[in-house]
Amino acid sequence: MVCDSRNDKCDLISRFIGEMVRVITDSSHYRGECLMVDTRSNDIFLKDVVRKVDSGWVKVTDLMLICGSSVEVIYIELGYPFEVNESLILSVENGQINRSLDIENDPKLEGLL
Repeated sequence: MVCDSRNDKCDLISRFIGEMVRVITDSSHYRGECLMVDTRSNDIFLKDVVRKVDSGWVKVTDLMLICGSSVEVIYIELGYPFEVNESLILSVENGQINRSLDIENDPKLEGLL
């Protein structure tokens, strides 16, 4: 990635490189290590890629290029390794979590809700 050091977009995008990220496209959700983001096209190169399916996540490939035109969101997964919080993440996404006293007092969930 070639960037002018004064370019704020390049500075921000470069923070994704080397991080475990989640990429949401117009047709699917992917997770993997971000190898590169092209600042002109917003194309994203991922390593060790998994794709979201109804039952969880399945490995799809070692390397993947996701075209920038299909990317809706990219963010760093702070919950990596993913499996640790997967059931909670899926429950929240599916609207199955209701705030309750038990959930609010669970130290394992601190900062996630």
